Amino acid sequence: MPRIFPNREFKSQSSIAHKFPYKVITHAVSNQKIFLKIIRDKQINLPVNRKKKTPLMESILGINNCSYFSVGFDYNATFHHWPYSFLFNKSILKKPNFKLFKTYLVSQSWMNFLRYLRDNDPKTLQRLRVENRRTRKEIKIFLQRDACSFWNFEKELNSCLENHPEKNKIISKTLAFKKSKTVKPSSASLYADKHYYDSDNIRRMEIISCKNVSLNQKEFMGIYVQKDKLAKIIPFLKKNLSKNILVFDGDKIKKLKDITN
Repeated sequence: MPRIFPNREFKSQSSIAHKFPYKVITHAVSNQKIFLKIIRDKQINLPVNRKKKTPLMESILGINNCSYFSVGFDYNATFHHWPYSFLFNKSILKKPNFKLFKTYLVSQSWMNFLRYLRDNDPKTLQRLRVENRRTRKEIKIFLQRDACSFWNFEKELNSCLENHPEKNKIISKTLAFKKSKTVKPSSASLYADKHYYDSDNIRRMEIISCKNVSLNQKEFMGIYVQKDKLAKIIPFLKKNLSKNILVFDGDKIKKLKDITN
């Protein structure tokens, strides 16, 4: 079935990745304020008070207070086009606080729930579909493509699963799915290396850390900053980061000490 997001959106990942000489694990950031705060704090902190607002599926999967990472420059080069990333050697995946999954775990777990309704409980799916304009739109897409943007109606999904008479059975299936998609820590680095330039698999891989991640560790290699946003933050970077870290703008790579203001 056709994908929600055309593959051409994801193939551009490699256009950036091939310009960086190392295969990296990245933590992408969408805005400058958060990016600079992480540098100032010298670590990627877990979300504050995240448990108070955790969506149901994240609680079921046990990933309700985590930081998210990617293999390569997925969030920087694809349709997200996030302008910043922190770059780590892929060996960081050997650390016990990191977990690598072969898919976008929350997204695919919700798709599995919708598939269960479609195949086993179409009446509930229809009730969910007619709740509002957003549910009508997304479930229509799901029925056409076997996928949809779950985040656009996550509140309704939460309620539907929470009140479903087969909730416990669905949760058991979800946890079994998680187990089947979990890469062993001893194999995670090799798995990421093998699929690094494979756009389709890059899109499906997901990494979480259940602890804060320090920028003072040896695995931290550098940063990615979009070219048009780099110049004005160079003084801040030189003040707060090691002069030997790598700075990558999607085209050129330099050590921070070699960049002139």
